[in-house]
Amino acid sequence: MREYKTVREWTKYKRVSWHATADRIELFLDVLTNCRVGETVKLDRAKATRAIEYCRWRAAGGIHELDTKSGICDAERKMLEFLRSHNQSIDWFMTGNPTGMIAKLAMGTSSQERPHLSVV
Repeated sequence: MREYKTVREWTKYKRVSWHATADRIELFLDVLTNCRVGETVKLDRAKATRAIEYCRWRAAGGIHELDTKSGICDAERKMLEFLRSHNQSIDWFMTGNPTGMIAKLAMGTSSQERPHLSVV
């Protein structure tokens, strides 16, 4: 029995889970704060806090007025800019879809051979 999803399953449209997005941003902050990478990465805690607060507000049913030009509000734009400024996968944060994150990390690899994967 397969315990993982295929790319096709992951790339189907998924709704944004604002609760999960806030949780993933908190996890991201914890990793940057408590792991070795945190020593070299500059993190704007005020922006991070605003991003989490925005997601929690949306999860609680908050509705914002959309900017007619971009289709998102300023708070959402700032949350996305915060994640992009740290090279994070928006798909993973917003919907839990890891495919873009995996592909982005694999682009820097030098292997010319197909990977040999085994499911245990």
